[in-house]
Amino acid sequence: MASSHQFASKRRRFLIVAIVAAALASLDAQAATSTSNLIEAAEHATLTVVAVVQERAQVDQRRYAAWIKIERTLSGNVGTGDRLRIGWEELASGREPRFADGDRILVALVPPPKLSLWYEVFAEDLQRGQLLTPAAQGTAFMRIPAGTQISTDRFVRYLHAVATRDESGRRTALARMVRLAVAPIALAATERLEALSHDSPLPPPVALALASAAMDRSRPDRVRKRILSAAV
Repeated sequence: MASSHQFASKRRRFLIVAIVAAALASLDAQAATSTSNLIEAAEHATLTVVAVVQERAQVDQRRYAAWIKIERTLSGNVGTGDRLRIGWEELASGREPRFADGDRILVALVPPPKLSLWYEVFAEDLQRGQLLTPAAQGTAFMRIPAGTQISTDRFVRYLHAVATRDESGRRTALARMVRLAVAPIALAATERLEALSHDSPLPPPVALALASAAMDRSRPDRVRKRILSAAV
């Protein structure tokens, strides 16, 4: 005779499948992909911050530098209101630089690659640890549209779980990010959950949280479709 625990587990899985099936029936086939490596990069970053870009300047044909004023620190040792210099390369010609004065960004930062030209141009800043570059070859950032408020509490909890090697906490925090964060972070959290789970199924509470997030009709269909694909 099946135990109450087995029955409850089967009931949860049935509920997840039912939610997914209902949502899939109302969605088109367009899948969403995240354009940011922000979450994975933040796990190993020197700093992860919300900041405002100031005083952008072109260093040479491909390189740019700017100051950022810190609004909130998610990880690392820097204070609100502090200013830090960042540098990056624009390899594609004919495109506007990725950062402009006044941009509000969520960004994971690391030191420039060893032996790069940054060490010649900004030698003193680098010696003081005062020049960093966006991680993941310049892709680990999210631009925050004007007037948009984002909560970073769940992101902070995730990074704490990473630091303390709390694998269950990592998945729980990511599931909450999928459910409650703005679309770009939700998509990145979905992809990170899939990468952490490999070929093993998600724990039922995590899968149920994803399925619930996919039912949120305030989100674009492409975002809901991507979340659903990870829930099953």
